[in-house]
Amino acid sequence: MLAPYFELDDSSPAQAQTGYLPHPAGPNASPVAPVGGYMMGIPANLPKERVADAVAALKVFTSPEAQKLYVQNGSRTNPRYSVAADPDVRRMSPIFEAVDAMSWRDELQFWPRPPIPEINQIIQICGEEFHDMLRGIVSPKEALRRAQGRADAII
Repeated sequence: MLAPYFELDDSSPAQAQTGYLPHPAGPNASPVAPVGGYMMGIPANLPKERVADAVAALKVFTSPEAQKLYVQNGSRTNPRYSVAADPDVRRMSPIFEAVDAMSWRDELQFWPRPPIPEINQIIQICGEEFHDMLRGIVSPKEALRRAQGRADAII
């Protein structure tokens, strides 16, 4: 996510001088590169007449065409394999080839979250509280206070 800050900055000494590797591993461990991302979904309380439009929007946002457009406009997150294999995309950054190679070597870790039993509940809490914040029901400060309190209660 941070690669565009130096790859696209003509004044950055790191521009065109940076490679990408998984994190170093300790003894008897394999190198991994944590891969995060965003979860998009349709809230259960969305009025039924808006669900079809929400589904259509999600399809557009996640389409190969949209992902290529994101890359063309500065994103350096690894898109679909088909998009990352596009020669135009590959020419934009060495990150796409590097992440593809890490994937083939099974070095990508798609769960870069704390390995605690309550993590799914905490993610659920954050989704609920931040959804209310985004809807304007509570302030950001209140949403964070409520999320922290609920997370503290389950831990």
